[in-house]
Amino acid sequence: MSPFLAKTKEIVMDVLFPPICVNCGKSLNTEEKTRGLCAYCFTAIPIANTLTCPVCKARLAENVKICHFDTSYRLAAASNYENPIIKNLIWQIKYQKKTGAVESLAQILFEHLKILKLNLKNYTLLSVPLHKERERARGFNQSELVAHSLSRKLNLAIIANGFVRSKNPPPQAEARDFGEREKNLRDSFQVTAKEIITGRNIILIDDVFTSGATMNAAVAALKEAGAKHVIGLVVAKAG
Repeated sequence: MSPFLAKTKEIVMDVLFPPICVNCGKSLNTEEKTRGLCAYCFTAIPIANTLTCPVCKARLAENVKICHFDTSYRLAAASNYENPIIKNLIWQIKYQKKTGAVESLAQILFEHLKILKLNLKNYTLLSVPLHKERERARGFNQSELVAHSLSRKLNLAIIANGFVRSKNPPPQAEARDFGEREKNLRDSFQVTAKEIITGRNIILIDDVFTSGATMNAAVAALKEAGAKHVIGLVVAKAG
């Protein structure tokens, strides 16, 4: 499609379906439309300015490990799940099957990475996979949708295949404690195309970091397959 036709289509769609904030429903101007959130809602989301320890969730000053030096990845948690706007956006996607918030979540991740000023030139994006049965029931993998949007914003390649969830444990929210979550997820992830992981620096994307059991298990599988450096990138951490 030519640029002229694309712009014309965009104008027509805006007339027929005026863009509104995915959180509060307010009409959006041109600048706000790109992130799907009005200025008021977007500025009400606190964006973290440091990396986080994936073990104790301490902020890492200057993005350098100051604790738990044996962790196999660094955690970039853009915001906090207790923020009502963040919680609403994630609930829309995961539990109401509304994908309108995808661009908003990707923009939040993008803003977080800009603040961190990490050198991501040699990194590749990858999303934490859902088990095929759960993805079929939901209709999509929300982390994958966010990863594709973020890929366009960062101009980084994305790995679309070769990493799967081979076990379908009960939802992590139903687990009683970290030990049970960790047991449920043991050996849940599998790299089916080792050649696309070996030697790569990976940004592994998920929506929420709660206990860390899911991210830990996913990173362990990537490291076993030869991944070099891994950054766990999530929209929000709980607690």
